[in-house]
Amino acid sequence: LSARTNIIRDMVKTINEIATQTNLLALNAGIQAAHAGVYGSGFNVVANKVRNLANKVKIVTKDVHFNVENITKQVQKISTGTLQSERTVIESNSCIEQAVHEFIGIGEAAQRLDTQAKTMVEQLQGQK
Repeated sequence: LSARTNIIRDMVKTINEIATQTNLLALNAGIQAAHAGVYGSGFNVVANKVRNLANKVKIVTKDVHFNVENITKQVQKISTGTLQSERTVIESNSCIEQAVHEFIGIGEAAQRLDTQAKTMVEQLQGQK
């Protein structure tokens, strides 16, 4: 996901650069239309429309960039949370394994005590 957002960032940058160049071309076309006088008035209208479109593209690319940055931040938060959860699960598994080991030890000790108690009872009954 991080790689994809980087690709989108690069695409937005390229689109923004194209919009900047288009805006400059439209500005130059407007200047040339002004030099042509009355004969260039129609071309000046087209140049203004192209310039307006380029400006709209720049605005949209800023919005896209803003949203990509927000998505990136959210992905980073999710990644951090996932790593924290993974560490917690690993620690919990370790504690569970230790508890199981301790319970096995307690069970073995209880069996030994039971055996010893039975032996003592048998010995006491044999002394009577």
